[in-house]
Amino acid sequence: MLRRILNLDPAAFRHEVRTLLLNSGVVDDPEATPIRDGDILVVSGAMPGLVGAMLRSGSPIRSMRATISGARDAGAGPVIPGHFTLKAFNTVLRDHLADILRYGVYVEAPRG
Repeated sequence: MLRRILNLDPAAFRHEVRTLLLNSGVVDDPEATPIRDGDILVVSGAMPGLVGAMLRSGSPIRSMRATISGARDAGAGPVIPGHFTLKAFNTVLRDHLADILRYGVYVEAPRG
């Protein structure tokens, strides 16, 4: 689904999207990770430094982040219809803003 939103083929996706966080947990296998109603998905290009290397999806030093890795990356499942929040940063936002906006944006009015 994310490849379709960003208009990327699988190779370009792996090259451009280096960090995926789902509900604050790092996603190492995006193909096997379902997005559910109410989820928050963060996408980013490469981030600098040790923290960037640790948070990178599929990182060889991912054992250093064992306590924050996504619990749902092991099981495949369907995308469940609904709404989710997409937060795009750095090069992903810069290069794919128009692609993201084509799918529409829902803005919730502040309460009170």
